[in-house]
Amino acid sequence: MKSDFKLGTTRKRLRNGAVLSVFSFSNDSAQNNLPKRQPPKKRSYSEVQLENAVEQEETGSIMEFCPTLPDHDYVVKSLESHESQLHNAQKRIKELKEEVIQLKAELFGLARFGYDNKTIQFYTGFKSADLLHEFIRFVKPTASLMKTWSQVQNGSKLVSNNTSPAILHRHASLSIEDQIFLFLVRVKLGRLTVDLAVAFKVSPSTVSRTVIAWANFLYFTLGRLPIWPTRAQIQRFKDTYHLVSN
Repeated sequence: MKSDFKLGTTRKRLRNGAVLSVFSFSNDSAQNNLPKRQPPKKRSYSEVQLENAVEQEETGSIMEFCPTLPDHDYVVKSLESHESQLHNAQKRIKELKEEVIQLKAELFGLARFGYDNKTIQFYTGFKSADLLHEFIRFVKPTASLMKTWSQVQNGSKLVSNNTSPAILHRHASLSIEDQIFLFLVRVKLGRLTVDLAVAFKVSPSTVSRTVIAWANFLYFTLGRLPIWPTRAQIQRFKDTYHLVSN
């Protein structure tokens, strides 16, 4: 527009803020001849229904070729995985328990022979297994508080009566029952230290310490028991058996 220019001494200058819109190469007649945008054509209700039906049919055919996949259930997969792991762990625990029972049955010890009277008498000298177990029940409460030979050598403090047996025998290679059985087999049969170490699956030093500890313990425990008859018992014996010499 002419108002966008200001006259100068030699040529026209564009005013500040004015924007060029007409150039020398532009054609005003071509811009005027551009077709005007037509308003949208009004459609009848039947035409709209027909167009919607065609669109739904096309969409359905596309969905047939591209079916929707079901959602992935991560919770179910996780539960199945945990249940499978739990089942395998329980199965493994059962197998290990059976192996432990089998290994215990193969070990040379009191649990292996149980209540076999002949075997118990052969190895220990006790006439029956019941008598041996009764002897073990008699000495076990005191034996649980017994100082081991290693404690005596190391000069450890005396064990108090409040000390738990589990603490004293926490590092013991053999149970109290097997320690008594080992000592009795050593005394009864005279088996060598290395032989007993192989049989009980312990070191020879463990066998030696066990024998020494139980020899001292039984000496002081059973030594207090009266084994000699009293004067009254001797006199009754003489009265009954007159031929016995004085």
